[in-house]
Amino acid sequence: MLPLRLASRFLRGQMRDAAGVQVLTEDDFIWDKNTSPYKDIIVAGVNKIHRENSRCKEIDPSSAYLSGSKSSPGKPVFFVTCGSGAKAFNVWFSKDDLGSEKVFEAAKHIDKATAISLCETYARNAATHPSTVDFSRVIDLAINEHPNGRTTVNSTFTAKNSFNLEIKFRIRCLLDATGLVEAAVNEAG
Repeated sequence: MLPLRLASRFLRGQMRDAAGVQVLTEDDFIWDKNTSPYKDIIVAGVNKIHRENSRCKEIDPSSAYLSGSKSSPGKPVFFVTCGSGAKAFNVWFSKDDLGSEKVFEAAKHIDKATAISLCETYARNAATHPSTVDFSRVIDLAINEHPNGRTTVNSTFTAKNSFNLEIKFRIRCLLDATGLVEAAVNEAG
């Protein structure tokens, strides 16, 4: 049987800053050979994110780790998970971010009307006959804003195929504040 590990924050009182925000200490993190050399950077970065990102009020310091995909030799990048379940997302940071004026604000969402228009434009561009696209902006439309700043638009549209038959399609668009990230179109069954 494995021993039970409890974060020390559950065993001691939580430290708070002048604004009443919880201050995390080394004891709140899980360290290994990859993260131990960067304790000061990780603790400072996670605390900065916790203070500045309004969507990171629920933060898991034990998730803080070295990013294998974003780090480069001599330039380590770290991440920490904010939120939980389907609303969980990662925030990345580096030593340079801590010494700069960078603020870890919550990512802004794209305007909903703009998101719908971009998704409709994608549907028209994907259609064999763009002029025949009838995009649903009411009945089948669903817009979801995610904590990481991304927005999903789900809808349907009809369009004529190369045989001049009208077919119904489902479309899912993923967007961020800068525009369309990806989209998928499937024939509705």
